Amino acid sequence: MAINRAAADGSVLDFASTNSRAVSTGPGTSVTLDLAGSKGPVLEAAGTLTLGVFSSSLGGSFTVGVTGTDSKTIQIGIEQGQLTLATGSNASDIKLSITDIGGAVLINQTGAAGVLRAGDIDVTDGAGGALSSLSFGDVKGVEVGFNTTGRASKATIGQRGFDYSDEQHHDFFAVSADVGLTLSGGSVSYTLDGRFGIARQPMVLLEGTAAQQAFVVTLQEGKTALTVGSAPGGARVGLGKLEGALILATLNGKFGAAGTLTIGEVSLTKAD
Repeated sequence: MAINRAAADGSVLDFASTNSRAVSTGPGTSVTLDLAGSKGPVLEAAGTLTLGVFSSSLGGSFTVGVTGTDSKTIQIGIEQGQLTLATGSNASDIKLSITDIGGAVLINQTGAAGVLRAGDIDVTDGAGGALSSLSFGDVKGVEVGFNTTGRASKATIGQRGFDYSDEQHHDFFAVSADVGLTLSGGSVSYTLDGRFGIARQPMVLLEGTAAQQAFVVTLQEGKTALTVGSAPGGARVGLGKLEGALILATLNGKFGAAGTLTIGEVSLTKAD
């Protein structure tokens, strides 16, 4: 825990650089005070934490605190986080594992803003083995960004940070990930790969009207294939170099969609 609170005149202690102080905490042990006065008032706690609830667990290195003159904003940082969710404790159940979670979040009376990133997502049976008749490939580079405060928000917490100064990011929620997915059942299998993004943000959809909330779905470097049957008699249709964007919104009380998708490659081959 670190505490460096302002005096009545707003000043704080500065132990940074050569002004650090070593304070004895017992026989043969000491703690170094090296708080930087440039950070202003500080109240911060950090440590490694693991929470377990039924078949779920969340662990990682967390930092929670209030820094600077804004005592009404809580800063939360996470590094090396892991999250496990399971439908039960048996090998026949399904388990979702998310690893290498890191992020930065600000919370105040107007809402929350932050960014969370996960290195890898894996879906297996309860024992960590592959699911029968349903095969998930890699889901990597997952990023979640959000701002519900309705105003600009910017922060750096530890090694993570975000900058939502642009007006379009004053009220938004976005998810993106590199997806590698294979679904199979019987003689039919389907694959989907690419960088997908889904964002909710305000947009001006018609000239002369006010901005309204809309969903934007994007795809980069996409490829997909549908296979029916198996070698030597099966067939496979493949689409590659998929790029596109789709806007989903409500206009005058009616749902509407607009977008484009380009297909760079089309192939028809025998099933592998």
